[in-house]
Amino acid sequence: MIAKKFYLTLVPTNECGLACEYCYTIQNINDKTRIKFDDITEIMKIISQNNNNIEILFIGGEPTSVGYEYFNKIMSTLIDIKEKNNLNLNFVMQTNGISLNELWIKLFKKYDFKVGVSFDSFNSNVEHHRPQSIKVEKNIKLLQKYKVSFSILSVFNNETINDLLDNYSLMNKLKYNYKILPMNDNGYIEEKYKLKFDEENYQKIENFAKKWLYDTSCVIQMRSFHSIFYTLLAQEIPLCNSCIENRVSIRPDGSLFPCGRPFDDKYKVGHINDIKDFSQFQNNDGYKNLINLKIDKVNNCLGCKYFNICNGGCVSNNILDNSYSEANGFYCKYTTMVLDVFTPLVNTSKKDISNGKIDKYNPILINDLKIKGLI
Repeated sequence: MIAKKFYLTLVPTNECGLACEYCYTIQNINDKTRIKFDDITEIMKIISQNNNNIEILFIGGEPTSVGYEYFNKIMSTLIDIKEKNNLNLNFVMQTNGISLNELWIKLFKKYDFKVGVSFDSFNSNVEHHRPQSIKVEKNIKLLQKYKVSFSILSVFNNETINDLLDNYSLMNKLKYNYKILPMNDNGYIEEKYKLKFDEENYQKIENFAKKWLYDTSCVIQMRSFHSIFYTLLAQEIPLCNSCIENRVSIRPDGSLFPCGRPFDDKYKVGHINDIKDFSQFQNNDGYKNLINLKIDKVNNCLGCKYFNICNGGCVSNNILDNSYSEANGFYCKYTTMVLDVFTPLVNTSKKDISNGKIDKYNPILINDLKIKGLI
């Protein structure tokens, strides 16, 4: 058995009760197809041929749209497979939080789920993009009540970037671990929401980064910034490694793709009915096309000052923002802007840390650096 963790992205349904403007699967949210239990059994049988340490990420659509009873049967199927094959399974759920209640949360607690909740805060800009934020907040409090491990995933755009500092302060007050992502420029959002990579937004990101870095009252993980800081400080951990060799995604109709992000059929790995052996995940045209895309992307990025840090970036993101192998797509521009902000901050921090001047820095960050042996 291989000790390295394998990642299965399991999409129970594409259906979602919301229609957030920036959702990259919005064209499929009315598809009520549910994944078959036999398909789950088969994909687990194949993966476990070479892996006994598997993390299963449930995404959608909205995974809870299948209903509690149906999802509970999915979990029973997985636990039965786990026990029969002596597998180590970890479960992660990404949810909009609308349907959560005590039944769902007790299920998460029972199976030791890590839960990611899509939640962009309360103000009117956010309400326009992602409705029912107040209801989601009440459900998050239930996660806290039952001590379920959870974190918040917030998306911002060219309008809500103004709220980043306030939202961070709110998350810290509520003690919600927090991650931010820019709204995808995937062809489905209005021009006014597309993030501009100008001096004004650079300054807003820099102000946010400084607030986080020097916030001695911080009590939460800000994963987006932590990973950037680790990479720049250590100078040996690429911000993005190619992860396609140790993951696969199964959709409600049984089709297989490299991960849970949207892909063209050109990168389809196959269908569960056609795959019988683990080696077939990578021995097919779809996987080879993705590898070739990654190679092309890397070759196009060789001259970039941040190549050794970003390693060409995530090919899934390149496909999502329609840049493919180009070196100047949306995520490329965003990553460059963020690294431009963080590089001088980290360089200053290195000097302070080497001189023992750490009291002015975020205590959660400092503690993590100590745990990782970086200071």
